[in-house]
Amino acid sequence: MAELILEPYTARLHFRLLHPEPGLDWNRVVAGVLETLADRCEVDGQSIIGHIKGLATFAGGGFLRANVVAPSQPADVAGLAPPGCLEMVFTVNVLVYGLTYAAVVARVAEVAGVVTRRGDVAITVEPIVDDHAPHHHH
Repeated sequence: MAELILEPYTARLHFRLLHPEPGLDWNRVVAGVLETLADRCEVDGQSIIGHIKGLATFAGGGFLRANVVAPSQPADVAGLAPPGCLEMVFTVNVLVYGLTYAAVVARVAEVAGVVTRRGDVAITVEPIVDDHAPHHHH
C-alpha cells in the first residue's frame, strides 16, 4: 500500500425508535450499525479500519459504548440503555486509513439510511465539524 490518508470523522447519531417495542435490545441495534459501517468502510484492501467507536450517556449515569475494528469481527459493546429508552444520541468516531472524509461521510449516511428504511429505528446524522488537516501515513 502506498500512502494512507487519515481524515477522522465524528458525528452524533440520533437514534429514535419508530414503533415502541418493549425490551428493544439497543446494544444489538448499535452493534449492527457499527458492524455494517465497518463492512462499508473496508474497500478492496485499499483501506484499514483504525477504529469505529462511540458512546451514548443517559440520565442517572448509564451509558452504552461500542467499538469495532474490522468487519470480520463483532462489535464490542458495554453498558445498557435504560429500560423504556425510545431515543438516544450516540457520538461516533470513525478512523479509517485510506478513505477521505467525504467517503466516510457518505458511508455513515448510507448506513443511517439503510437502518432507517428497515422501519424500526430512525437515525439522523449530525456531523461534528473538525477543522484539522488530513494526516498522511507512509
